[in-house]
Amino acid sequence: MSQPEQGGPIILVGGQVPVHCPSVLTNSGRYWPATIAILILLSIILSNVWQLVGGALNKPYLDGKIEFESNALIDESEVAADQTDQAPARIPVSIPRWKHLPAWFLDRHSDGTYSFQPRESVFSRLKFVVNGKDGGRQVEVCATQASTGEKTPLFQFMRTPIGVDGCPCDKEPIIVEQDIIHPDISALP
Repeated sequence: MSQPEQGGPIILVGGQVPVHCPSVLTNSGRYWPATIAILILLSIILSNVWQLVGGALNKPYLDGKIEFESNALIDESEVAADQTDQAPARIPVSIPRWKHLPAWFLDRHSDGTYSFQPRESVFSRLKFVVNGKDGGRQVEVCATQASTGEKTPLFQFMRTPIGVDGCPCDKEPIIVEQDIIHPDISALP
């Protein structure tokens, strides 16, 4: 490289002069207000992308419980005289919280107790399912194959039978054989 005598241009002879740009850290220190604004904007964009991806991957599932009154519809002439003053006890049964499923089957066991199962069996009386039609998350209740015919469940107040097609579960008590089921089940995202 030769030096001009009176402030003329620098002339390179036989090589290149390396040019170093300041690093991102150097520039972020120099222009910290712009750096803060860019980081805030990037965090908003990334959180919106994360919500879109997470929303597409998360499926709705059921959560909640039922309370049942065992033998609540037995004729009072069959009940002993000392038990007529007592109201039937409501026994809670919860959906397992460790397993997120869009459908649960309510099984009635031979001892008169209930439990939620992930698959239909011969003991299944009701099926609770998330209806995601029209973008909503409504809980529906359906009768199972084992609870048709004489054992068809009914809504307590409306006295309408619950079919296998499903109908909205609006927390109205349901009659299953001689028991009354009080559902409190909701769909979660």
